[in-house]
Amino acid sequence: MENEFQMVNKGFRTSQSIAEISKAFVKAQSEFNAARKDSANPAYRSKYADLSSVIEATQAALNKNGIAILQAPQLEGQMVTVTTRLQHESGEFYESDLSLPAVQRDRFDAQSVGSAITYACRYGMQSVLCVPREDDDGNAASGVGTKEVAQAVAKKKIEEHEAKQANHVPAIFYTWYDESQTARIEGDKALMTANKDLLEPLWDGTVRAVVANADQLESLKFHFQERNVNFKLLKSIEPMETQLKKSIEAVKAKKG
Repeated sequence: MENEFQMVNKGFRTSQSIAEISKAFVKAQSEFNAARKDSANPAYRSKYADLSSVIEATQAALNKNGIAILQAPQLEGQMVTVTTRLQHESGEFYESDLSLPAVQRDRFDAQSVGSAITYACRYGMQSVLCVPREDDDGNAASGVGTKEVAQAVAKKKIEEHEAKQANHVPAIFYTWYDESQTARIEGDKALMTANKDLLEPLWDGTVRAVVANADQLESLKFHFQERNVNFKLLKSIEPMETQLKKSIEAVKAKKG
């Protein structure tokens, strides 16, 4: 029924009247929190605000002002389209479509489709709502600011590293990336070599790393447990040695 909405431009639609939702949205937007960048992007070694962070930053303010956010995915061929709608209690609405390919690394399956839907939901919400984003670690945590702060951060990391080294137990580590739904495997060189039969099939020549999907990761956990290999989750996206080196270099730069 074409008379129920009007086209503003390609991919963006509204109800015939937007008087009530416009006023409500202005109020809601002024109450948005910043979406925290607390998920890691392995491709660019950066952080981003995931879908749950965007929802957490905006949903309370939207609902308080009579607005619900709805997202509906559709699959056409190998393309996913997610419609993001702001529905006001008056019946007025804004809505927008975002289409993305549902193929990952030449793979088209339930996992790649699910990942595309998550991407489209997140980008759709961020675009429609204009959500501000902030880092989850402030200047102090990253060593930015005064020389004293940088030195304190570096000292703490060095102490943590030395404590771990004193109680070092050979282990293999994995880092899980929600964005790509894959894990990167690294760790003790001797253990990696001894378990080459399990790790070699997962070698990704394009990024020079051992990369496993969810099923492969579960298989590794099972086999490593059988072999009494210490296999642990590594939350950082960088090896400790790299973090330590960067901290020391930051302190030297401040002194220089």
